Amino acid sequence: ESYLNGVEILKGIRANHPDSNEAFIANYKIPEYLLKAALSYKSSKNWDQAIKVLEEITSDYSESEFSVRASSLLFDIYIEKSMNLKDSYKYRESIEEFLKVLELKERNKDRYMFVYYSKRIFEGISLSLLETVGGEMQSRREYEKALFVYDKILEFYPESKEKIIPHIVECKVEIISASPHMDVVQPESSQRIYSPGKTRVVIKNETEYNLVIYFEGPELKLVELKPKAGVEVELLSGTYKVAGELTGENGENIDVLPFYGIIKYEENQRYREVYSI
Repeated sequence: ESYLNGVEILKGIRANHPDSNEAFIANYKIPEYLLKAALSYKSSKNWDQAIKVLEEITSDYSESEFSVRASSLLFDIYIEKSMNLKDSYKYRESIEEFLKVLELKERNKDRYMFVYYSKRIFEGISLSLLETVGGEMQSRREYEKALFVYDKILEFYPESKEKIIPHIVECKVEIISASPHMDVVQPESSQRIYSPGKTRVVIKNETEYNLVIYFEGPELKLVELKPKAGVEVELLSGTYKVAGELTGENGENIDVLPFYGIIKYEENQRYREVYSI
């Protein structure tokens, strides 16, 4: 509380004497004192107050050298609070607290710890609860969080793949369509076939990476291709949102834009699509 009282005094100096040397010093001291207050709250397991103070640093003092430390401390607190909630059998709250880590860049720096604790948090939680939480996140348009939950369902309940894949497709299409992407253009029909109510799409992956294509339309489908591989897919005819992403050999993200477009596939037609970069 003494640190926070000091912060209020420094804010008063900055507001009343904005051009003074003291105001310049206050701009440095405020995030420093906030960080010290957060550390005090953390040591007494007052996580909510610690989070509130740290979020002030990351939002209002993002250029400060203390912002990086605040974000790293947020990572630790979300994990610690999540583990405590799970140990208290508050599984839903534990999941929701852990998913806040997804908003932090530090999860990439602390990748090992992130993977380790995600396994500890989600292991043993019932399929029904995971489905409920994932559905709620998806309905709130928190697609990345929903997608993470669905991926955990596939990890711990692989027999649910057929049921979960449509949700993954919807989330991926929404995420990719709202991000910078390369356009998937409307292809011309390459051949007329006899397939009432259906269409066929020949997909060729001309890249050096693994390719995943998501079809959202009259049906929801996920197609995976290895580098330089091809496949023919049968779909119900109609208009689809088509999204694609490339990943490394072990599924890791790579610095290449995803693909997205709205494509109309007519019945009794075969189309050919080539993905390249």
